[in-house]
Order: sequence, then structure tokens, then C-alpha cells
Amino acid sequence: MALYAVARRCLGGAAVLSAVVLSASAPFPPAGAVDGGSGSAGQGQASDTFAMERVADTLSVLTLGEDRWLLPFPVYRFEVADVNGDGSADAIVGVVKATRYDPEERRRVFVYKNYRGHVRPLWLGSRLGQPVADFHFVVPEGVLRVMEVERSGLYLVADYRWRSFGMDFVRYVARECSEAEARRLLGAGGWTRPGGVDGQMVGRQQVGR
Repeated sequence: MALYAVARRCLGGAAVLSAVVLSASAPFPPAGAVDGGSGSAGQGQASDTFAMERVADTLSVLTLGEDRWLLPFPVYRFEVADVNGDGSADAIVGVVKATRYDPEERRRVFVYKNYRGHVRPLWLGSRLGQPVADFHFVVPEGVLRVMEVERSGLYLVADYRWRSFGMDFVRYVARECSEAEARRLLGAGGWTRPGGVDGQMVGRQQVGR
């Protein structure tokens, strides 16, 4: 067992310290490595490389060298790529949680940056166009390709690109398509794990609605 971090929370104005002890768990496989260009966590574990450690179903730790960032909610996908085009790799993390502007627990896409060797949020999006099912960063095009759930229950695939302070819609790749077709267009190989609440099943993945 290793003591990796101490989380500080504030309850009613009082600071509460709670130690987080992580067991020797294997790092998350690098889904972003499948296209050969999206920098992979877990290959060499260099000090400037993002990696993910799963502690429990609702607790993961995003690491960057010796720095740790606690993620106290389910993580369904993890990729590494230069999202904002600044030449530095970012961590793209699929999480399942409610947000300030959307109280429903759904799949989200969060992006974290390397700020002088420390993990810092770059973009914590409440939502995109429709509820997210999955995503994959397409390196040659520099876009975040997202599989979303249509109101009809079918799927759409859309591309988003970083613009100054967040992800902007670029185009629809397809609308009203089947799960199989949407996943083919998404092109995400590698690893994803179940996560989500009160949703419908997409293959073996739970998708928050």
C-alpha cells in the first residue's frame, strides 16, 4: 500500500483532510495510443506523461510524474493528445458525474493540461450537443470525435475542435445511425470501461441519458 495523496475538502467552511491510500493497482490502458499519434500513457511512464490509476469504481487518480489529481467518480475512457495545439500533451478523461449546470449524472468529457509539471483543468465541459456515449481524439484532424445519443435512441457522431476556451462544434460525421455504425465512425480502439447511471446499454457500456 502507498500513501499517494491527501485530499482537502471544505465542509461548512472547515477544512477536512482525508488520506487516500492506493493499493498497487495496474495503470489504465492507454486508449489514446491506438491511432499511433495521440501520446500514450503507460509507455515508459516519463515524468511528463499522463497516466491513470484506478483505485475503485468511483475513484481514480490522474498522474503526471509525481503529481496526482483525484477523480472521485467513474472514469469510462482515458486518452492523451494535444487538444489545444500548444505542443503539449493533454489528458482527455471521460467521467460520469453531475455538474453545476446539469444535475443529472451523465457521461462528460474533461480535459486536463500539463502546467509546469502539474495536473490542472483545461476544460470541464458540462455537456456537448447531446448526451455523450463515447469519444476519441482524431490526431491527424486535430478534432475530438464524439458519439452522442440522439433523442430517437439512435446515435450521431460529431467533431469538435478547441477554440480559445472550449470545444466548438465543427461538423456532423453522421446522424441517426446505429450503434455499430457510430462506433465504426468513432474509430476508438483500445480501452474503455463501463460507467454511467440510469441510462441505456450501448454494447456493454452504460450510457448516461
